[in-house]
Amino acid sequence: MARAHLLKARTLQNSLDEECPKLQLNMDYTDLFIKQISRRVLNGETISPDEKVYSIFEPHTEWICKGKAGIRQELA
Repeated sequence: MARAHLLKARTLQNSLDEECPKLQLNMDYTDLFIKQISRRVLNGETISPDEKVYSIFEPHTEWICKGKAGIRQELA
């Protein structure tokens, strides 16, 4: 379903007279997430931390502490 929506978005992008950077960014994220989900769920792979995106609004965000046994989760 996500691939179908991505295809529609690409078709829309191609039909526009000018480029839309926000649409392109969202399509890039969608493509990345489709690939990662396929690798994780269908292939049983583990996605390495350096490949993970913790926030699409602040892509530089890193995972500091996973919040195990009484330690809260922390992102920076």
